[in-house]
Amino acid sequence: MKQVYLDTFGCQMNVADTDRMELILFHSGYQRTLEKEDADLILVNTCSIREKAEQKTFSLFGGLKPLKRANPDLILGLTGCLGQQDGKKLLQRMPYLDFVMGPDQVEGIAQAVDRVRTTGKSFVWTGFDQEKAYSIPEISGDLPQTPGASAFVNIIKGCDKFCTFCIVPFTRGREKSREPEELIAEISHLVSRGAKEIILLGQNVNSYGKRGLKKAMPFHELLYCIAEIPGVERLR
Repeated sequence: MKQVYLDTFGCQMNVADTDRMELILFHSGYQRTLEKEDADLILVNTCSIREKAEQKTFSLFGGLKPLKRANPDLILGLTGCLGQQDGKKLLQRMPYLDFVMGPDQVEGIAQAVDRVRTTGKSFVWTGFDQEKAYSIPEISGDLPQTPGASAFVNIIKGCDKFCTFCIVPFTRGREKSREPEELIAEISHLVSRGAKEIILLGQNVNSYGKRGLKKAMPFHELLYCIAEIPGVERLR
């Protein structure tokens, strides 16, 4: 199998997005490595909420430049909120990057890697499809490692508040909730693999169910539904 090195800056949703990309790539023939030097693909999932996280991102990619020079076949990808925020500017600043993606493109990570391998050209893939429902489809087959007792579950993304000091609506888009049936199925699967604590994630979880569902469901009703799943011992 090919090797992928993954690094993450920022919030728990970014951690969950990185885990999702790892699973997708595993089914595309990649296994995770902890050594950058061994990687065929390096992905950095970025944050633009905190200035320090941005600085760490640029510092990390500065250190990756010699690896790319030594191995032109190495693919370097930048994903996450910084990708959505700065897009083409990142390719101008770091022309050795192969692609830049926003957080709304997580499900397309395998296609992005294939595009680079096929065309050999760098590209930017960002933006939001406001009409598309928020769904994280089930993938048959888990990662080989056993999950821990705690598991992250994204229930809503984006924010409609547009606070003056915050860029989340511009980097994560407007609020969209996942269907409760999909969430129940995912959590049940996580519990079957050993998870006992479920951590619900979103920029504004209290807004769950207000947008994007076939039938509106308030957040407290979702909590009751999850609490009834056998094996869930703690909900955060």
